[in-house]
Amino acid sequence: MRSFFTCTDFTCADLIAHAPRCIAIAFIFTLTAISALPQTQAAVIAGVTISSVSSEFAPPTPTRNAVDTINGSGLTPMFPTTLGTATHSNATANDFWQSNFASDPEVVNGTGKIGHIVYDLGAVYNVSRFEVWNYSEGLGGAGGAEAGVQNVQIRVSETYNMTGLSNTLVGPMTTLTTNQFVKAPLGDINGQYPGTIYTEAFTARYVRLDTITRFSLGSNGAGFAEIRFEQAEVVPEPSTYALSLIGLVGLGIVALRKKYRRA
Repeated sequence: MRSFFTCTDFTCADLIAHAPRCIAIAFIFTLTAISALPQTQAAVIAGVTISSVSSEFAPPTPTRNAVDTINGSGLTPMFPTTLGTATHSNATANDFWQSNFASDPEVVNGTGKIGHIVYDLGAVYNVSRFEVWNYSEGLGGAGGAEAGVQNVQIRVSETYNMTGLSNTLVGPMTTLTTNQFVKAPLGDINGQYPGTIYTEAFTARYVRLDTITRFSLGSNGAGFAEIRFEQAEVVPEPSTYALSLIGLVGLGIVALRKKYRRA
C-alpha cells in the first residue's frame, strides 16, 4: 500500500501547492453548512399545562384556579412571545391562582408548605429565565398583594413529574436557587402591573413550585397570577465550527488525491 505522502502521483509539494484552494473551498462549504445548523432564538415556551395542584380556592364565584396562571387571563397581551413585554390586571379575582388553607394536603399533613403547582412544559427544554406576576387582587389596594407567594421552593426534573406531598418526593430532581418572589406592585391607574423576571438556567420538562409563606397571614391561601418560561437561545458551539472546518478540509484533500490518481 502506498503512503499518502510518498505516492508518486500526489506529492507533498502538490499538497502544499493546492492547500490554499482546499482550505478556501472547505471554508465556503463550512459557512454554508453552519448556516443550516439548527439555531433556536430565546422565546416563551408555549403549550405549558398543569400536571398537579395541591388545592384551589374556588368557591362558586370568584374562582382562583391553577390554570389561570398559564391561560393568559388578565395579561396584556394574553400570550407574550418574549419576557418583560406583558402587564397583568389586578381588577378581577378570576385571573389568579390561590391555594385553599382549609383543604390543602400540604397544610393538613404539616409538610411546612401551604400549596404547590407542578407545570409540564410539554418536552425537555433548556430554560434560561422565567417571569412571575405575583398576586395583586383589587384596584389600587395593597391588601390583595399580601396573599402573594413570598418564600418558595422550586424543583425541576426532566422525567419525574413530582406529584404528591412535598415531603414524599423521591425521583431525580434539582432545586433551583430562586427561593423568594417579589411582591406585586399596586399597578397603574388601570390596575396594570409588570411581572418580575428571574434568571435561572435549567434543563427540565417538569417544574414544581412549593409555596412556603405568603406576605402576610391570611385565611384563604397563597398564590400568584401568571408564570411564563423562556427557552434559552441555542447557538452551535465553537467546537462545532472547528470540527466542520477540519472535516471539510480533509474531504478536499481526499478529493484532490483522487483527481491526481485519475490524471
